[in-house]
Amino acid sequence: MAVKQELLSRAESVKPYFQYLLGILLVINGIGLFTYSIGSGVFMVLAGLLVFPKVQDAIERHADTNLHPLVLAGAIGILFVASSALLLTAVDLSQAPDFLVPFEQ
Repeated sequence: MAVKQELLSRAESVKPYFQYLLGILLVINGIGLFTYSIGSGVFMVLAGLLVFPKVQDAIERHADTNLHPLVLAGAIGILFVASSALLLTAVDLSQAPDFLVPFEQ
């Protein structure tokens, strides 16, 4: 039981660092997506911002509610999928490299 508690406390101490790393990667990806589709970039940047712990705390403070981790994961996932869908509508696959379009004739 003590080993389990120790592992959980270590995971809790690493969690914010992982959140900031993932958030920064998503925001940088969103900034890069602005070159192809503004909407796609906006959705990806919003997904990246939702990952940051300080943004989550600000939302919880202003809304007077606690955000469940599954709700956050769902919102981030929906924004990620929406960004990808908008990107697919904006990019011309006929000009893509061969390894991205394996079934095109």
